[in-house]
Amino acid sequence: MPILNDADALYLQDGTPGVVAYMGAEQVWPVQQAGVPSNVVVAATGEVGELVITWDPTTDTEAPAGDGTYRVQYEEPPDSGSWVNIDQSSTSFSESHVFTGGSGSRQMRVRANGDEAVPSTNSAYIRRTDTPNWTPAPPAPPTMTDWRPNGGTNMYAVWFTMPADAAVNGFKVEYTDAAGAWVTTGPVVAATPGQVIAAHSVFTAEAVPGDAFQSRFDSVRVVVSDSFGQTAVGQEGSYELKDAVVGINADYTGHYHEGDYSGGADPANWNRNYQGWFSDPAKQYWGYIYYGTQINDWCKRTNTWGEQSCHVTRMDLNCERTGGDGLAGDLYIGTHDLKVNPGFVTEPKAPFFDTASVGVMQPVEIGQYTIPTVQSEDLRTGVHWGLGMNAEPFGGKPYMFFIRKEDNPGHGAILIYTWG
Repeated sequence: MPILNDADALYLQDGTPGVVAYMGAEQVWPVQQAGVPSNVVVAATGEVGELVITWDPTTDTEAPAGDGTYRVQYEEPPDSGSWVNIDQSSTSFSESHVFTGGSGSRQMRVRANGDEAVPSTNSAYIRRTDTPNWTPAPPAPPTMTDWRPNGGTNMYAVWFTMPADAAVNGFKVEYTDAAGAWVTTGPVVAATPGQVIAAHSVFTAEAVPGDAFQSRFDSVRVVVSDSFGQTAVGQEGSYELKDAVVGINADYTGHYHEGDYSGGADPANWNRNYQGWFSDPAKQYWGYIYYGTQINDWCKRTNTWGEQSCHVTRMDLNCERTGGDGLAGDLYIGTHDLKVNPGFVTEPKAPFFDTASVGVMQPVEIGQYTIPTVQSEDLRTGVHWGLGMNAEPFGGKPYMFFIRKEDNPGHGAILIYTWG
């Protein structure tokens, strides 16, 4: 301890002057508290139940600064006077704690540490009170990527990603009715934070346009919810919704076919149950139809998000049979993978895929037949490019003759029914 002179010494304790008496032959400084922290603030954060306490060093220039560390505590239980350490030697000027309980205010306090060996040199505590956010911020909106009709009557499908907020637990889908009001399609569907929802089907009470051309401006949106009952509305998917019937005329009709015939390739025996193979040009059956890339090109229109928005509900084939054995029989059609007619050929090529019966056809008849979904999807997406027709594939009769496109421009035309 510093030695004073033989006079009484003056000092300041918390701003109050005092006197040191002699202690034997020497005098010593009195024990003095560190200065209290300044600008102490307790505030809620965005996390449920969390408070953060911040402070600055003392502004008391007459008091010691302490050892540069701080003890930080919180009260638990509330209003009990019992304090729990968060950090006994904090140097960060900021500490936080997450409280439980779900309601009410909470207290935190901080002091400056003095000489560890002399507890009375610690500063007094500065205490502050605030109320945590017991309910989190509302969830972020979902990220919507697409919506489209989904094949059935009054059905939509939506694609989106749930927000990452920890409390998010479900969603519902809404659409606009004829008056433009938002209508909920059903109860909340359970989901997890960040979950990718693909092709979620939604039933609506609004009538889906029928085969006749019409249009309607429609909207759909996803509303997410969390465990606190809070919601967030996603981007609206909106565009003019059309039910259009579009005709795609054939570029060419052809005259060969591989597969679906009994026996080997026998060009001299054209009277078999396959279409287009011939040894005499007069016996051409014109069973192949070529469209180039027309069908796929027309179906590749995009929506708000740059994704395909032309959604095929069905495709129909127009064709004309001109004869063959004089009997009614099943008409079989399949897809093939050629874009253009290769012209005159002397061997069978281009097998049919997914051949299926689409109906009965009379010896002389012009008919419209719905193309099976598997085949229409292959045409829409460009997996295959054209169609072919043949008689019953397992030796059945009658074989069928089909007219040339040059004689009937509507032969081979596809009607594409779309919604989008």
